[in-house]
Amino acid sequence: MTKDEIDKSLEYVKGTMAYEDMELPDDTLRIYKKYLEGEITESQIRDLLIKKNLSEVV
Repeated sequence: MTKDEIDKSLEYVKGTMAYEDMELPDDTLRIYKKYLEGEITESQIRDLLIKKNLSEVV
């Protein structure tokens, strides 16, 4: 993906979450951006997000 495509994808995700009145943490966006840039695989992003969300106190 090009930088413009990545930026558009991130803005789409942020816009969708805002429309649904939900917050998307910056660290989650950073993980997603690494995936879009090809730095991590789909399996790795899934593992990172599960680990991140399981460690949060609700």
